Amino acid sequence: MKTLRSFAYAGRGFLGLLRAETNFRIEMAVAECVFAGLILLGFPRLITAFAVLMTGLVLSAEAVNTAVEKALDALGERRGAIGRAKDAAASAVLLLAAASLVLGVWLAWPLRSELAHRASQTPVGLILLAMLVALTLFVPAVRSGRGRT
Repeated sequence: MKTLRSFAYAGRGFLGLLRAETNFRIEMAVAECVFAGLILLGFPRLITAFAVLMTGLVLSAEAVNTAVEKALDALGERRGAIGRAKDAAASAVLLLAAASLVLGVWLAWPLRSELAHRASQTPVGLILLAMLVALTLFVPAVRSGRGRT
């Protein structure tokens, strides 16, 4: 029973992240696009495995960052050591996301012409390419606050 409750708490935490954390939702949207591309374009299994691992790490880091920020917010002020701790936790997510992007590009780069050809030959591939372009334009606008209504 105790184990079952711990899964329920974890599920509640995940849903809370989806509901309340914009960055987590953006990272989930990026992950969905990446996974759709991996599956639809037939990426090799090893690249897909690395993408799953790195996505899990980035999302986990975002969850830990949120937990750190919420705990430190409960202490009060934003200045000094608390502010530096929150900034350091946020930078961990940024560093992991950057490493994930570099790894993904490095692994997929040798396949770029074959994958672009595959993507351009199917309606699903064209839609996927359009989604990636739209996401590239949308994410910076949301992070800067310009995408809010």
